[in-house]
Amino acid sequence: MAVKQHKAFSNDVDARIFLDTSMNELSAVFNERMVDVPGVVDKLLQVASLSSVRCDVQEKEIVLKADGIKKYIHLSAQSRSILRAISARLALLSHETTGADAFIYGGQGEVVLDDDHRYHIETKNTTSEQGFEINPIKDVA
Repeated sequence: MAVKQHKAFSNDVDARIFLDTSMNELSAVFNERMVDVPGVVDKLLQVASLSSVRCDVQEKEIVLKADGIKKYIHLSAQSRSILRAISARLALLSHETTGADAFIYGGQGEVVLDDDHRYHIETKNTTSEQGFEINPIKDVA
Protein backbone atom coordinates (compact mmCIF):
# COMPACT_ATOMS: atom_id res chain seq x y z
CA MET A 1 0.00 0.00 0.00
CA ALA A 2 1.61 3.25 -1.12
CA VAL A 3 -0.56 6.19 -0.12
CA LYS A 4 1.00 9.60 -0.59
CA GLN A 5 1.72 11.86 2.36
CA HIS A 6 -1.04 14.36 3.06
CA LYS A 7 -0.38 18.03 2.61
CA ALA A 8 -0.24 20.48 5.49
CA PHE A 9 -1.57 23.96 4.74
CA SER A 10 -0.41 27.17 6.32
CA ASN A 11 -3.74 28.93 5.78
CA ASP A 12 -7.33 28.48 4.58
CA VAL A 13 -6.60 30.08 1.20
CA ASP A 14 -3.95 27.47 0.36
CA ALA A 15 -6.32 24.70 1.46
CA ARG A 16 -9.12 26.10 -0.73
CA ILE A 17 -6.83 26.37 -3.76
CA PHE A 18 -5.79 22.75 -3.19
CA LEU A 19 -9.44 21.66 -2.97
CA ASP A 20 -10.43 23.52 -6.15
CA THR A 21 -7.46 22.22 -8.13
CA SER A 22 -7.88 18.67 -6.83
CA MET A 23 -11.59 18.56 -7.64
CA ASN A 24 -10.86 19.70 -11.20
CA GLU A 25 -8.20 17.01 -11.56
CA LEU A 26 -10.45 14.33 -10.07
CA SER A 27 -13.41 15.16 -12.30
CA ALA A 28 -11.16 15.00 -15.39
CA VAL A 29 -10.13 11.43 -14.50
CA PHE A 30 -13.54 10.09 -15.50
CA ASN A 31 -12.87 10.99 -19.16
CA GLU A 32 -9.43 9.37 -19.40
CA ARG A 33 -8.77 6.06 -21.14
CA MET A 34 -6.06 4.89 -18.73
CA VAL A 35 -6.62 5.69 -15.07
CA ASP A 36 -4.20 5.27 -12.16
CA VAL A 37 -6.91 4.19 -9.71
CA PRO A 38 -4.59 4.00 -6.67
CA GLY A 39 -3.35 7.51 -7.51
CA VAL A 40 -6.93 8.76 -7.77
CA VAL A 41 -7.76 7.23 -4.38
CA ASP A 42 -4.64 8.87 -2.89
CA LYS A 43 -5.88 12.25 -4.16
CA LEU A 44 -9.40 11.57 -2.83
CA LEU A 45 -7.97 10.83 0.62
CA GLN A 46 -5.92 14.02 0.51
CA VAL A 47 -9.09 15.98 -0.29
CA ALA A 48 -10.98 14.06 2.42
CA SER A 49 -8.41 15.17 4.98
CA LEU A 50 -9.94 18.65 4.51
CA SER A 51 -13.58 17.82 3.76
CA SER A 52 -15.95 14.93 3.25
CA VAL A 53 -16.01 13.67 -0.33
CA ARG A 54 -19.06 12.13 -1.98
CA CYS A 55 -19.56 10.70 -5.44
CA ASP A 56 -22.92 9.45 -6.71
CA VAL A 57 -24.71 8.65 -9.93
CA GLN A 58 -27.68 10.96 -10.43
CA GLU A 59 -29.81 10.55 -13.55
CA LYS A 60 -27.35 10.85 -16.45
CA GLU A 61 -24.31 12.18 -14.63
CA ILE A 62 -21.85 11.45 -11.88
CA VAL A 63 -21.73 14.13 -9.17
CA LEU A 64 -18.50 14.56 -7.22
CA LYS A 65 -18.85 16.80 -4.13
CA ALA A 66 -16.48 18.19 -1.49
CA ASP A 67 -16.78 21.29 0.69
CA GLY A 68 -19.47 22.97 -1.42
CA ILE A 69 -17.68 22.20 -4.69
CA LYS A 70 -19.70 20.10 -7.15
CA LYS A 71 -18.36 18.59 -10.33
CA TYR A 72 -20.71 17.05 -12.88
CA ILE A 73 -19.38 14.28 -15.09
CA HIS A 74 -21.21 12.82 -18.09
CA LEU A 75 -22.34 9.29 -17.27
CA SER A 76 -21.00 6.75 -19.76
CA ALA A 77 -19.97 3.11 -19.57
CA GLN A 78 -16.37 4.30 -19.17
CA SER A 79 -17.06 6.79 -16.37
CA ARG A 80 -19.26 4.24 -14.57
CA SER A 81 -16.44 1.66 -14.79
CA ILE A 82 -13.96 4.14 -13.36
CA LEU A 83 -16.34 4.94 -10.49
CA ARG A 84 -16.72 1.22 -9.77
CA ALA A 85 -12.93 0.73 -9.81
CA ILE A 86 -12.47 3.62 -7.35
CA SER A 87 -15.13 2.17 -5.03
CA ALA A 88 -13.48 -1.26 -5.15
CA ARG A 89 -10.05 0.28 -4.42
CA LEU A 90 -11.48 2.12 -1.39
CA ALA A 91 -12.88 -1.18 -0.08
CA LEU A 92 -9.57 -2.94 -0.66
CA LEU A 93 -7.65 -0.13 1.05
CA SER A 94 -9.96 -0.47 4.05
CA HIS A 95 -9.13 -4.18 4.16
CA GLU A 96 -5.39 -3.52 3.77
CA THR A 97 -5.21 -0.89 6.52
CA THR A 98 -7.57 -2.43 9.10
CA GLY A 99 -7.74 -6.14 8.31
CA ALA A 100 -11.54 -5.94 8.09
CA ASP A 101 -13.42 -7.90 5.45
CA ALA A 102 -13.29 -6.30 2.00
CA PHE A 103 -16.64 -4.94 0.77
CA ILE A 104 -15.97 -4.59 -2.94
CA TYR A 105 -19.68 -4.65 -3.86
CA GLY A 106 -20.65 -2.12 -1.23
CA GLY A 107 -20.51 -1.57 2.48
CA GLN A 108 -18.67 0.51 4.99
CA GLY A 109 -15.42 0.48 6.87
CA GLU A 110 -12.40 2.56 7.74
CA VAL A 111 -9.13 3.47 6.12
CA VAL A 112 -6.39 4.11 8.68
CA LEU A 113 -3.21 5.61 7.24
CA ASP A 114 -1.78 6.80 10.57
CA ASP A 115 -3.05 8.30 13.82
CA ASP A 116 -3.83 11.63 12.13
CA HIS A 117 -5.38 10.29 8.91
CA ARG A 118 -8.37 8.04 9.49
CA TYR A 119 -11.46 7.91 7.29
CA HIS A 120 -14.90 6.36 7.35
CA ILE A 121 -15.67 4.87 3.93
CA GLU A 122 -19.04 3.92 2.46
CA THR A 123 -19.39 2.45 -1.01
CA LYS A 124 -22.12 1.22 -3.34
CA ASN A 125 -20.70 -0.91 -6.11
CA THR A 126 -23.27 -3.05 -7.89
CA THR A 127 -24.55 -3.01 -11.44
CA SER A 128 -27.58 -0.98 -10.35
CA GLU A 129 -25.99 1.40 -7.83
CA GLN A 130 -22.56 3.04 -7.65
CA GLY A 131 -20.95 5.67 -5.46
CA PHE A 132 -18.82 6.34 -2.43
CA GLU A 133 -18.43 8.67 0.51
CA ILE A 134 -15.24 9.40 2.45
CA ASN A 135 -15.44 11.21 5.80
CA PRO A 136 -12.45 12.12 7.92
CA ILE A 137 -12.56 10.69 11.44
CA LYS A 138 -11.65 13.39 13.92
CA ASP A 139 -10.53 12.28 17.35
CA VAL A 140 -12.48 13.82 20.19
CA ALA A 141 -10.10 14.63 23.01
